[in-house]
Amino acid sequence: MRSLWKLFSVMTLSGALLLTGCGGKENETAADQPKLTPTQVIDKSMQTMEKGGHTYDVKTNQTITVASGDVSQAIKTRNTSTIDVTMNPVALHLKGKTESSGASEEIEMFLADNALYNKIPQMGWVKTTVDTSAMDASQDPMSGIKQVEQLFEKLGGNALPAGVSLNEEGNQYVLSIDFTALKQDGQTFESMMKDQVIRGLQSSGFDPSKLQNMKFEKLNQKIYIDKNNFKQTKTLQEMHILVTNDQDTLKLEQQMEMNLKGEYNGKIEVPADIKNSARQI
Repeated sequence: MRSLWKLFSVMTLSGALLLTGCGGKENETAADQPKLTPTQVIDKSMQTMEKGGHTYDVKTNQTITVASGDVSQAIKTRNTSTIDVTMNPVALHLKGKTESSGASEEIEMFLADNALYNKIPQMGWVKTTVDTSAMDASQDPMSGIKQVEQLFEKLGGNALPAGVSLNEEGNQYVLSIDFTALKQDGQTFESMMKDQVIRGLQSSGFDPSKLQNMKFEKLNQKIYIDKNNFKQTKTLQEMHILVTNDQDTLKLEQQMEMNLKGEYNGKIEVPADIKNSARQI
């Protein structure tokens, strides 16, 4: 069960990182712009998201079902948090609260310097090694909009790949992505995501062979892009993951909503007292 907690911590982080990575610059208004192709919309949003850091308000509803032998337990939680994110270097600070079974607890998480620090209710601070160099936004296959942009480059022109649609709602573009349908060079997004998670876990002592039966049953994302400045103002995400091995089974069902709150220009650092007190898991 301990190894599954380690996996869950990284998968929760993966969910957050899938939602983040947006930047901003002011461009001409939508009324002044010519009609843009899907490729141009995504390219402009990519250029915007690669600049600076941002702060987001995030709401998460999730159900975690863990089974070990004949014992099974399902835990439903609702999290509300504020997240500061920088992409160069990749770093994250999450702070908020979680509600489960009528109880409420404060939560906090840092991702920085190749480590994930997680404040777990009734356990205190724990530390998990994470290879943040593998999460660079310029090459990270977990970055959904980057994956779509690469597919556009492969296809040429403005043909939408299977699993992707771009529509307009008022003053926003709406990019919808079904990641389970995406493929690049014959490799599915699921296999690329699995490779990413394995790289992130190898240095933390988790046995990568246990991930061979990891399945992304659902991974959908809807990104709202402002027509005026190409900032990603809101992202909705639904993720269902099933992991099985000889002894344990973990199923994560998660719905997340992220709203852009503003720019973040600071540097994310883990306080010394947290570094010194955190237990390695």
